Amino acid sequence: MKGSIIKSLELVALVLVFAVLFVSPTEAQKKVKPIVLKGTYGVIGHTVCVCNWLSGGPLGIYWTKTSTIQGTVTFYPDETAMGEFDQLSIIHPLDKMSPGSTSTTKISLTYTYSINPVTREITQVINGSGQFTSTSGPLAGKYLTFETYTQTGFVSLDKGTIISSTIPINSDPDQFTRIVSIWNDPDHTQLYGEQQETCQRNRVSTQIID
Repeated sequence: MKGSIIKSLELVALVLVFAVLFVSPTEAQKKVKPIVLKGTYGVIGHTVCVCNWLSGGPLGIYWTKTSTIQGTVTFYPDETAMGEFDQLSIIHPLDKMSPGSTSTTKISLTYTYSINPVTREITQVINGSGQFTSTSGPLAGKYLTFETYTQTGFVSLDKGTIISSTIPINSDPDQFTRIVSIWNDPDHTQLYGEQQETCQRNRVSTQIID
């Protein structure tokens, strides 16, 4: 009797092992609910860049730019988002003979996002063709566009907090160099010049409206 019970248990164990082995990853993933965001988040963050002119300004001169950003972003369940921000930048010329400066920028942008439901990693693809209006500083009255770039980070368990950055640890900084086009008009038909920026950005978003 005891031997029959042991054999039965062994058979059940084998069946369970084979069942686990033959469950496809696709079937397992179907049981994980997708994560989507909904609501408005308050955003604060900072950016540090090394910049230079490609056209429209003195070539061969580099400067660093430190910026703080504050605003809101609204996430939608269709994996799109819309943000409105104010940015303050402090420019530090690497040429000691050149004076520093400050500038402010109004930013309106859209982007798409996706969240890995297992790791809770979020990927945000920022659309650089939004409205960026320089309101003070050397480029006051100009309009900016830039190449699309990606931010990655993580979403908290309650979806109330998001942290993200454009440069993960050990990544190649050259991957995060973008071209900023500066326009004289809001229709982007009169090009003033172009700058190259290699930047590191960090953002923290906290939900303020469901």
